[in-house]
Amino acid sequence: MSFLQDTDHDKELSLYRDQRLTPEQTKQFEEHLSSCEACQGALQEADAWKLAMAGFPKATYSAQRTDRIMEALETRVEAEASEEISVWEWLLGPLRVMVPVTAAVAVCFLGLVLFSSPNSIESSSQPPASSVESTLFGQTSTSSERTLWEGLLSDDETR
Repeated sequence: MSFLQDTDHDKELSLYRDQRLTPEQTKQFEEHLSSCEACQGALQEADAWKLAMAGFPKATYSAQRTDRIMEALETRVEAEASEEISVWEWLLGPLRVMVPVTAAVAVCFLGLVLFSSPNSIESSSQPPASSVESTLFGQTSTSSERTLWEGLLSDDETR
């Protein structure tokens, strides 16, 4: 559990650790610290972090290098702030991703439809003979009509 985030007195705690409180404020905070477990835990955690970080070398920069870094950051921030996005870029920006994704999905779907089972496309274009016969030769058809239609159908199939 992180005590540093759970305390309401994190600002005072930071100032106390850095010895930046007035003597009166220090006395008040020490009185509070004696009765507040959250602040005690936060102080212990901060001290542990300070001890852990003590093993790392301190980064030292010359004033010139610091100035160059700050100038570069300011230039970058100003450049990003001054970039204006046109209305069209704002409206169509999300489409940069959606158009290729939609096209890929459409191509996959079309491929599945066309190439999944070529026999099913051919067989679906011609109804089975039994359904043709039942349509042409309903319950009231005579055997001579049926023979006539069967002859016509067989002639169509041989052509």
